[in-house]
Amino acid sequence: KKKPTVQELNATSMRKLKTMLKEELIAKAAAGEGKRLALAELDDNAGGVDC
Repeated sequence: KKKPTVQELNATSMRKLKTMLKEELIAKAAAGEGKRLALAELDDNAGGVDC
C-alpha cells in the first residue's frame, strides 16, 4: 500500500484524514495484539483533534 503524497493529503477533507488515521491505528493495534480495538477507544487516544 503506497503512502499518499503531501499534495494528496492537503487536498483531502478532515473527515477522510481522521478515517485514514483510525484505519492505520486499528491495523497497527491488530498486528501487535491480534485483536481489533473499538473506535471509541481510538477517539479517546486521538488527542484534541476536532472537526
